[in-house]
Amino acid sequence: MDITHRADGDIAIVTVSGKLDTTTAPEFDTRLREVAGSAVIHCILALDKVDYISSAGLRSVLMAAKQFGAKKGKLVLSGLSGAVKDVFALSGFDRVVKICANEAEAQALIR
Repeated sequence: MDITHRADGDIAIVTVSGKLDTTTAPEFDTRLREVAGSAVIHCILALDKVDYISSAGLRSVLMAAKQFGAKKGKLVLSGLSGAVKDVFALSGFDRVVKICANEAEAQALIR
């Protein structure tokens, strides 16, 4: 898994690639805590390069959503691939977090 992030005003854009599973979730959690602890209020998780997400990954996304919610911010997911999008739909997480087709749509939703 690879994680990069950049800020665009009060929005962090976090790009994740690879698998988000039991092995990689702890690193993801740490990085998202760091981002949530910074000056940004909102977060876009760009997951278009994530090819697999497990229940541990779903838990990590939920924790991140709570962290940004505590700041009165939003966590929005963008660019989910077919398989990853299916996992969010089957688990009901698509009703818990906002999912957009791309980063531009996610930015528009936040603003």
